[in-house]
Amino acid sequence: DLDGPGKSARLQHPIGVDLAGGFLYLTDTYNNRIKRIELVTGEVTTLFGTGQPGLKDGYGKGASFHEPGGLSVAGDMIFVADTNNHAIRVADIVTGSVSTLAVTT
Repeated sequence: DLDGPGKSARLQHPIGVDLAGGFLYLTDTYNNRIKRIELVTGEVTTLFGTGQPGLKDGYGKGASFHEPGGLSVAGDMIFVADTNNHAIRVADIVTGSVSTLAVTT
């Protein structure tokens, strides 16, 4: 689990990807993080997640996920399938906030 330029970056099982605004957003599933890759420079940056499994809303690297498996970017929001938490998480790219989507039946 290492951010940085191109080949020096390290990911573990990045299975969810989406392209938006010159960035590739991805779930770094086994590292419990949401990252992005700047397409022009190849720079990899962690946006969300402590790196430890958990279910905690919060901001940026203070929020926690448990093996996020998919994501979709809509405007400034990233909707994350937080697989082992059985939850949909909503991450705001602008403010850095992460919340859990309330689903009622």
